Amino acid sequence: MNNNLSSPYNYRIIAILDEVLSTSKLVLLICFQTDKKENFTLNRNSPSAPWMLNGKSLKDTTALSYYLKRFKKVNAESYAAKAYPGMKDSLVKMIPDFRFTISGFSTPPRTIRLYVRSDTKSSFFGWIEGKNELLTIQDFVFGPFLVGKSYFTENLSGRKAN
Repeated sequence: MNNNLSSPYNYRIIAILDEVLSTSKLVLLICFQTDKKENFTLNRNSPSAPWMLNGKSLKDTTALSYYLKRFKKVNAESYAAKAYPGMKDSLVKMIPDFRFTISGFSTPPRTIRLYVRSDTKSSFFGWIEGKNELLTIQDFVFGPFLVGKSYFTENLSGRKAN
């Protein structure tokens, strides 16, 4: 099935994230290779438990609510392996630019490795660990997830709601 008539490759849409984040357990770990002080983990142990940021209670959840409400489903495209043969073999030897791990109350952990592309800023290469499929992950879809720890603790006054 060709979901994109302008693409010469048949591809599938791959669900990277399919839980409503605001109601999930959300063990979320984001690792930035270029700015490690911004790495963070967000989690809670039950739907009524307080949110924890790097193991400490997150007192003001305004930024977290703003962050979570923007995401319901996150997808990637599977055509990268055919369009870029050998790319995954090259990337697997490199440290990813970002590593994003998420799990929910009903889902096991899933880690996505993301690599900034040198040929375009509009998407990443990546894959779900444990799967052997190179994916194209659009920046406009996944980029909003890639915030640092300070996002959850700084003043929200300049932000616009989506």
